[in-house]
Amino acid sequence: AEFAVARIGTKANLLGVVKKRPVFLKFAAPGCSFCRKMQPAWQALAQKAQENNHTALVAEVDCSTVKGKEVCDQFGVKDYPQMKMVYQKSNPVAVASVAYTGGRTLAEMLEWM
Repeated sequence: AEFAVARIGTKANLLGVVKKRPVFLKFAAPGCSFCRKMQPAWQALAQKAQENNHTALVAEVDCSTVKGKEVCDQFGVKDYPQMKMVYQKSNPVAVASVAYTGGRTLAEMLEWM
């Protein structure tokens, strides 16, 4: 069976997770061919992170859904795929993010995490 990548469906959902741990989040949409192309590496990354008990959760959000788009808008994401490490600031309701601009291979993303 394919490894299932965690899905973030809403802003509240994201905040709930980020309160516990950082989230390496991929912003994507079903019609995006680059998103589909990198999906195997992203799945492998999510699985590897889980196996290694990595601090961050590897997850994805579908920007084409109404609630998913709210998450994407929150981070100013307009084109896909984009990846950001989302983490909690000292203020319990504020989240910050660092954009990932590296390569889309498993090795490159794993190293950056």
